[in-house]
Amino acid sequence: MASFLYIYIPGHERSFCAIRFGTGVPCPGCGIITSTSLLLNGKIADSLLAHPLGWAVVVWLILLWLKGLTGKETGLKYFSYFLLIGLFVTWILKMGGII
Repeated sequence: MASFLYIYIPGHERSFCAIRFGTGVPCPGCGIITSTSLLLNGKIADSLLAHPLGWAVVVWLILLWLKGLTGKETGLKYFSYFLLIGLFVTWILKMGGII
């Protein structure tokens, strides 16, 4: 909701990330919503280019949904750790220009 408060300047990319908007540096999750959306629309290559962990968010959401249905963890805790570590590893690689 706060993203709608940003000033839009014609000709500039509009970023919904407060960290990127304020500092100019992308956060670990920049592009992950776009990646997830592209993946769910069948655009796998574009999804991986937007953020390499978009698929992991889809898996995490499925595990979260299963926990809500069954009440069992079904690996959600460990996958959450994997996702958090993965976000920071990909962020470091992006900042280093490796990916």
